[in-house]
Amino acid sequence: MPEIVLMSITKDDLQNLIINCVSASLKDVPLQVKSFQPEHDRWFSLKELCEYHPDKPSEATVYFWVRTKAIPFHKNDGQKKLRFLKSEIDDFIKSGKQKTKAEIQQAAQLHEKSLYKK
Repeated sequence: MPEIVLMSITKDDLQNLIINCVSASLKDVPLQVKSFQPEHDRWFSLKELCEYHPDKPSEATVYFWVRTKAIPFHKNDGQKKLRFLKSEIDDFIKSGKQKTKAEIQQAAQLHEKSLYKK
């Protein structure tokens, strides 16, 4: 059984002890820093996009959307890999929302008012 030692230690000494122990244990561990990206700006691969989209489109469907420029996408010069930004995909999905009767009437009223102002 390990020997247990009880002793008094100040809060500052305890903090320093913890910092020193953590620093010593991490000394030989390579530091891996990921660049922080908010969740709304996460990048999707083609497969991730297909899984994320509520309609679960096939890859062929997404390729068609890309070819017709119906969906926002990014592609680095010289690379074939397509990337999709989550915030842009969310906007793309929302843009397909059908307007309610009230929204259509409100838009018509605003349009009508803009015609009379001219």
